[in-house]
Amino acid sequence: MRKAISCTTLALALAAAACNGGVKASLPETATKAGTTAVAQPTDPSSTDVASLTASTKITGSLLTGATEPHRRSALAARVGGVISKVYVRDGDVVKAGQPLVAIDPEDFNLRLAQAEAGLSAAQAQYTATKLNWERIKKLRDDKAVPQSQLDGVDAQFEGSKAAVKNAESTVAMTRKAIRDALLTAPFSGVVTKRMVNEGEFATAMPPTILAIVEEVDPLDLRVQVPASDMGKISVGDLAKIRFPATGMEIDAHVTRVVASMDARSRTFAVIFEIPNPERTLWSGMFADVRLSESAPRAALKPAIATQVKE
Repeated sequence: MRKAISCTTLALALAAAACNGGVKASLPETATKAGTTAVAQPTDPSSTDVASLTASTKITGSLLTGATEPHRRSALAARVGGVISKVYVRDGDVVKAGQPLVAIDPEDFNLRLAQAEAGLSAAQAQYTATKLNWERIKKLRDDKAVPQSQLDGVDAQFEGSKAAVKNAESTVAMTRKAIRDALLTAPFSGVVTKRMVNEGEFATAMPPTILAIVEEVDPLDLRVQVPASDMGKISVGDLAKIRFPATGMEIDAHVTRVVASMDARSRTFAVIFEIPNPERTLWSGMFADVRLSESAPRAALKPAIATQVKE
């Protein structure tokens, strides 16, 4: 009885479906390849094909932090001892390479130079006299007029006079160098960040007295510490968006150097950006937010429309 009712009900349902234009079956399609099965997933209709998707190996979108530092920094010390006679710069002054910074009183060195030059003149006169005597004795020895021992003695005097001239020349050169060293100049163009001495103070060469600190800020280096887990994900030339919260300035820059050394305590390595700074709008020590760009355009990185599962 129940079987008959079920059959009747089924027949009525089929008839109603026939009146509505028939039954359409909706079955999930599966495309199979060798060793794989494509499993359908929800997708954006505007998405691209799976073959056009590329996985990024960069630290895409990750926020890193860093701080600026001078491209070069020199703590300039006295190379000779003496009294500071003139300080030409103050903190914050912009200097060019070779520009005078600090002068040490050269009077003592000028006196030493005069003494050294007098010693050189005396040595040269002695050399000339010894040479003439050596030439005369050698000629007599060639004529067998004097014994060899006499020539040997004059020859020793002649060689000694040569050495005395070289020694006097070295003394003159060293004294002239001391006079040059008494004037401290900027080794490169930059900014004087600290003047360490004033006129009238005494500077020593041993231990060396620091006279001034000069920093090169064009370009300016931005050092970013990256976790060890991201090693190999950053390369020289990678583009980054850099923002300085203190000023609101945003710039694009490329990775200049990746330091191949890991900090054992923080487990980080350094990535350095060299940022042009001709107007010195950026300062050393500024905090920065850094976001590395993706290795592929963001527009191409859409949600996957299929996931391949190995059988």
